[in-house]
Amino acid sequence: MSDQLRVHMRDGSVWEIPAEMIVKDMRKHFGNPLEEFDAEDICDWASGNMDWDDVSDDASIYEEPKAADYDSWWVESEKEIV
Repeated sequence: MSDQLRVHMRDGSVWEIPAEMIVKDMRKHFGNPLEEFDAEDICDWASGNMDWDDVSDDASIYEEPKAADYDSWWVESEKEIV
């Protein structure tokens, strides 16, 4: 399988993780090496059952984070006095 799980992070970076890596984790849990999983299953499993630490070694950067634009963000950012 050469499919990739593409993850869009809040900083604007985009990462790709081999979907097969996630499927292997799913198969360990379900115990059926022949069970097939669709894209929704893989995304749900990654979000609900795995942490970044579980996938980060196999993740590759697809798109670098966008530069911070604090001048623009300042106006729209939530503010509070603490």
